[in-house]
Amino acid sequence: MRRAATRADRSEEAPLDVVLPNGLRVVAARLPASAALSAELRWPAGTVGDSVGRVGAGAVLVEWLQRGVDGSDAEAFAAALERLGARLDGGAGRETGSLHVGCRMAEASRVLPLAAAAAARPTLADDEFDGARGVVLEALEAAADDPGERLSAALVAARYRGAHARGPLGRRGDLRRLTAPAVRELHATWTPVGAVLAVAAGGDPERWVDVAAASFGGWQGPAARRQAGATVAAPRRRHHRFGGHQTHVAVVEDAIAPHDPRWTAQAVAVVALSGVGGARLWTELRERRGLAYDVDAYVRLQGGDAALVTRAATGARRAGEALALLRSELARWRAGLLPDELARAKRVLATRWVLESESGDGRAARLASDVLRFGRPRGVAEVLAALQEVTLEDVGAALAAAGRDEPTVVTLGPIAPEDAP
Repeated sequence: MRRAATRADRSEEAPLDVVLPNGLRVVAARLPASAALSAELRWPAGTVGDSVGRVGAGAVLVEWLQRGVDGSDAEAFAAALERLGARLDGGAGRETGSLHVGCRMAEASRVLPLAAAAAARPTLADDEFDGARGVVLEALEAAADDPGERLSAALVAARYRGAHARGPLGRRGDLRRLTAPAVRELHATWTPVGAVLAVAAGGDPERWVDVAAASFGGWQGPAARRQAGATVAAPRRRHHRFGGHQTHVAVVEDAIAPHDPRWTAQAVAVVALSGVGGARLWTELRERRGLAYDVDAYVRLQGGDAALVTRAATGARRAGEALALLRSELARWRAGLLPDELARAKRVLATRWVLESESGDGRAARLASDVLRFGRPRGVAEVLAALQEVTLEDVGAALAAAGRDEPTVVTLGPIAPEDAP
C-alpha cells in the first residue's frame, strides 16, 4: 500500500491517506470518543458518463446492487446487515455514485466486507431489476414536482452543454427502455481505480485502513475512464413554466475553483452574502423589502467548473423586482465586505466545520469530497487555520477574480418576470 502520511510524520488530527494495490484510495480520520464507524465509498460513475440512450443506468445500478451480494437475495442481505446493527444505503449523481455505511466499530470487520461485496460482487438478480428501476423513476417523478429540484436541474442545463447538462437521475425514456443486461454491462466497467473510501471512526486510523484493505483489496476492475470536463455554455436567460403563485429565480456566475488559493476567501464571502440571518441577501430581499421568502447562495462544482449560484423564491408578480434587487446586491457584494461581516462569516464557517467534524457521516462525506475537489483530505485544524488567516484584502481579491461576465439567469414560475403585470 502507498501511504501519503505515516503516524510519525502527521499530526494526530490529520487524516491518513493510503492507496491500496488495486487503486482504491482509503482516507481515514479519527473521531475522538466515538464507538461508531461511518464510511463513504465514491466512484466516478454518474449520469455524465452514462452511454447515450442509457442515461440513468448508473442510478439504477446503485439501487440494484443494494439488493443482494454473492448470489444472496435482497432479504438475506438486509438480514445480514440487521444482525450486525449496520446500515447501508447508496446514492447517484451527475459525476459519482456512492455507498454509505454506518455501524459499531466492534462490527466493522464484518460490515465493511458486505459493503465491498455490494460494490464488487452484487447479485443483480433479474427479479430485483424492475424494483430498482422503479425507485429511480419514482424519484425522478418526485423531483419534477418539486420547484427547488426543477430549478436546480434547469440551471445546470443552462450552464453546460453536452453530457454535463444531464440530470442526476437520468432521463425518463432511457430509464424505461433500460434492460438488466445493459446495466450489468455498466457494472463490469466499474473499478476501484479512481474510487475513494473515506472512513471516520474512533481509535487509530491505521486500524481502519487495514480493515478497509482486507475488505476491499480483492475488488479488481479495468482502468478508470476519464470523464470529460464540463463545457460552459454562453450566458443566457431562460424561463421555465411551473404552476402555482410563486416564482423561483437564479443567477449563475463564474466562481473560483477549489485548487485556487483564493478558495477559502471566496467561501467566507459567500457566507457573508447568504449564510447567516444577517447576511446581505437575507437582510435586503427578505427583511427590509419583503421580496423573497427564501434566499440562498452557494458555489457548485462540476466537471472542473465552479459556479456561484444565487437563488430567491418570491411571488410571481414581484419576481422582476426581486431579480433586479438580487443582481444589484451581487454587484454591491463584489465591491467587498465590511469588517464585522468578515468576522461573522469566519465564525459561522468555523462553527460549521467543528460541528461537521464531530459527526461521523459528515466527516466521512467531507473527506471524500476533499479528495475529489482538492486531490487530498484536509484536517480540521488546517481548515480552521486557513479561515483565521483570511483578510478583507483576500476577500476583495477573490471577489474581483470571478463573476465579471454577464451571468446566466434562470427563472421558474407561472410567468416570466418580465411579463408580470
